[in-house]
Amino acid sequence: MIAEDGRPITGDYVAKWIKRGANGTIGTNKHCAHETVANIMEDFISGRLRRPDGDRRSLQQLLAVR
Repeated sequence: MIAEDGRPITGDYVAKWIKRGANGTIGTNKHCAHETVANIMEDFISGRLRRPDGDRRSLQQLLAVR
């Protein structure tokens, strides 16, 4: 995701049609997904991702409610 000032928003990621618009084939969508995963891994390895606010149990409870 890109902020209004043009910089990437750390921790927000998109792929496929959300990223490029409603076009492309399975092959282009697959490449786009790989690119997004590479960006996530780069942020993870460099320590730019923040820790989750909750734990695994709180996530399970949230999902059960929804």
